[in-house]
Amino acid sequence: MSKSNKRRACPAVQREISGAECGENRNSLYACPADCLFNPLARANYDALLELETNVDKLSTGRLLNEAKDPVAIVREFERINESDSPEDLHALITWRLFFARAADGLSCAQRWERDGFPGLKNDMRVLLRAKMKVQVTLIEVRQVLDGERLEMVDLLAADPQPFLVVDRSFASRATRFTTGLAWLYPLPHFQKIFGSLYPLHDLGNFEPRDWVTEIVRHLGGPPDGAALRHWLAENFARVQAASNAILQERQRRTFAQLDASFGKTVYELRAPYAECCQILKTVANVQSDALSGPERREGFAEAFLWLNPADAATQRNSPSVLGRVLCGQTHWRVEASSGQRTAQIRRQFEDQMGERVRFAGERVDDLAQQRMAAHPRADLSLIPPTLLGNIPEVRIQTWLPSASKEGLSSAAAVAETFREFDQSFLTQAIPALDGLTPHEAAQNPRLRPRLIGLMKGRVRATDERNLQTGRNDDVNWMLQELGLDELIFPAPPAGRRPSEMAIADDEPEPESDLETVDENVATPMDPRLPLAPRLPPRPLTGKEIDERIFPAMAQYKRATDAMMAMESAGCTLIADVDAATEDLVNTNVFPILVPLLIQMWLVFVPPGTRGPNLARTVLRQTIQRELQQIVASLEPRKSSDLKNLLWSGPQPEFTNWMISMQDRGIDSMPKKQRPSDDQALVLVAVIRSVIAELDRAHRRFWGE
Repeated sequence: MSKSNKRRACPAVQREISGAECGENRNSLYACPADCLFNPLARANYDALLELETNVDKLSTGRLLNEAKDPVAIVREFERINESDSPEDLHALITWRLFFARAADGLSCAQRWERDGFPGLKNDMRVLLRAKMKVQVTLIEVRQVLDGERLEMVDLLAADPQPFLVVDRSFASRATRFTTGLAWLYPLPHFQKIFGSLYPLHDLGNFEPRDWVTEIVRHLGGPPDGAALRHWLAENFARVQAASNAILQERQRRTFAQLDASFGKTVYELRAPYAECCQILKTVANVQSDALSGPERREGFAEAFLWLNPADAATQRNSPSVLGRVLCGQTHWRVEASSGQRTAQIRRQFEDQMGERVRFAGERVDDLAQQRMAAHPRADLSLIPPTLLGNIPEVRIQTWLPSASKEGLSSAAAVAETFREFDQSFLTQAIPALDGLTPHEAAQNPRLRPRLIGLMKGRVRATDERNLQTGRNDDVNWMLQELGLDELIFPAPPAGRRPSEMAIADDEPEPESDLETVDENVATPMDPRLPLAPRLPPRPLTGKEIDERIFPAMAQYKRATDAMMAMESAGCTLIADVDAATEDLVNTNVFPILVPLLIQMWLVFVPPGTRGPNLARTVLRQTIQRELQQIVASLEPRKSSDLKNLLWSGPQPEFTNWMISMQDRGIDSMPKKQRPSDDQALVLVAVIRSVIAELDRAHRRFWGE
C-alpha cells in the first residue's frame, strides 16, 4: 500500500481519510485545526511551511518571468537592484508585480495564474499562494515575544489596532517589545506570517510611527489612509524606505551639527604661591585628586584634579559627572573641559574659588563637531517632509565617575548596578523632549503623556536589545509601574533565544563551555542585507582620515552602549570574540577598559549601517600572544629602542598609537586602586595592536586585496 493511501483520523471531517484525500483537501475544502500533525500550515510543521514557501516563491518568480513580454529586461532590473544591496527593494518590486500590478485585463499575475487553475501545483501550494495573494503592507509594533517563533503584534495603520498572532522564527529570534517597522504580512488559517524582511522604524524623535509614515506618504503624493494607502505603499515601498532613510540621515546630520563637541583649554597665571593655590583647590567639595599622564608630566605639570558637577551632589547621584580637569604647574595652571558649555561652567566655578590668586592668560577651544560636518553625507532633501525635521534631539557628551557602591561587586553585578542607576536618574531628570519636565511630571500631564510613552517604548526596546545581545535579564517594567504607564507593561521576551558568549551570571563564574558554542576557527558573517563598508586606502590611514571616520560614526550614538547594541544587532561579534580570545590574559575587572576602544576600532573600519568581516577567535588569540611576546622582549634594557619601533610598526601605526594613547589616558583618569597593573596594561597594548592588525588584514581580504 502506498504512503498516500494510508488511513488517518481527520479531526476536520470526524472520520478516517486517506493520505491522498488529506493532501488534496486540507486547508481548502477541509478546515484543518491548528494542532493537526498532517497540517503543513500548522505551527508544529513550521519547517515544512518554510520549505513549501520557498518552492512557491520560486514558482511565482518563474510565472512572472514567463508572462513578461521582455523577461530579459526584468531579470536585468532585478540584478541591478540586487547589486545595489537593496534586498528589501527587490522583494517589494517582485511582490508588487506578482500580486498587485494589473494588466489590461484588470488582473494581477497571481490572479491570472489562479484563473488558469494553478496548473501543475498541488493543493498545499495553491492554498499558500491564495494566502499570499492577500499580502498587504502593515506598520507593525511588537507587544510580546511569546517564544522562539510566536509574537503578538498590532498594526498601527489599522483604525483600531488589535493584537494578532504572528509566527515567524527568524523575526522572533531578534524581536523585542515595541519593535516597530513596515512589513509585508499575509494571513494563514491560524496565524499571520511575515513575507520577506521588515524595515525598522526607530529613533523617530517625538514622532509616532504612524505619523512618520503617513507624512512621508503625503509628501510623496500618496493617499491619507485606508485600503488606498496600503495599495500605494505596496507600489511605492522602496520610495518610502528611501525617504525615511533620507530623513534619518538628515536628522543625524543636524544632531551632529548642534552637538557640543568642542574641547576647551584655559590657561591661568598664578599670582599667589603654588602651595596656597593647591590648598584652596583641595578644600572645594566637588574637586578630587586625579593622575597625570606621561605627556602632562613632560609639559611640566605637577598635580591634576577632577572637577565634578556640583549639581549631581544636589540630586544625590551615586555616579557624579565630570565637568573637567585642572592641571597644576608651578607658574601656570590649565583648565580643560570637553564641551563649550562645560568650559564656561568650570571657568566660572574655578575663578569663583580661586579669586585674585589666578589671572586669565588665554584660551583655546577646538570645535571638533563643526570641523567634521563636511564628512557627513547630505541627504536628498526633495524626499523629506519638512515637518519631520523638527524636534532634533539634544545630545550631550558626558563623563561619569564610577559609583563607589560598585566596589566589591562582580563585573556583571556592577554592570547591572550601573544600568539601574541610569534608569533611576532618568526618572528625575529634566528631559528636553518633555518640555524640560521630568518623566514623573510628564506622566501627570495629558499633553506630554504621549511623548513620554514614546520615550519609554524606546527605553524598553533598548533594554530588550541589550539583553538579547549580552544574555542579561534586565527589565524596566518597574519604571513603567512607577510612572503609571500600565498600558506598556508586557512580559519581557523569553531568555535564551540567541545565547551570547558575553552572558555572565551575577556573582557566578563563566561556564567552562562558553567558548565551545562557536567554531573559533571561523569568523561569523554579518547581516548580508547591509551594504559593504568602504574600502581602505592602499596605505595606512592618516590622522585626518581617522578623524573623518570616527567622529561622524560616534556622533550617531548617544552612549557607548547604543553603539555596542547597534554593532551587535548588525552581526558584529568583535567584543565577544576579543572577550573569548583574551580569556586568562585580561582580568574581568580590566576588560571593560577595552570595550569603548573596541567600539571605536570597529567603527573606523566598518561605519554604522554597513557590514565588514568579523574575526576568527583562534587567529586573534594567536596574534595577541605573539604581540605580547614581542612587547615583553622589547622591554629588556639592551633593547630599549625596540619598543618604540614596535609600536610604530604594523598596518595602521597612526591609528594604533592613537588607541594606545586613549587607553593610557583612560587608565590615568581612574582612581589609583582601580587601575590595572603594569602587566595588564601591557596586555591591553598587545590586544589593541592585534585587533587593529587583524581588522585591517580581514578587511583587505574581504575586498579581495
